[in-house]
Amino acid sequence: MILAINHASNFDPILAGAWVSDALRTRRIHWLGKRELFSWPLFGWMCALGGVHPVDRSTADVEAYRLATRILEKGYVLLIFPEGGNFT
Repeated sequence: MILAINHASNFDPILAGAWVSDALRTRRIHWLGKRELFSWPLFGWMCALGGVHPVDRSTADVEAYRLATRILEKGYVLLIFPEGGNFT
């Protein structure tokens, strides 16, 4: 299952996480997030524990694509924000 959610602000992942986590309690959710999230010390650590996987938005990140494919093949939920955004 792929969940594609609109992304208009930095609060979207928080709101999506609160709703999606409750609705899909029995399924492991993996998120794709910008690589820059992981440069923030505590926040990056929390993202990694929460199932967020880094994506390099400056290029066609083939490894992120392969990871997403493996996640889906295992039957997990993949949450993405296709609009991305340049939020800091």
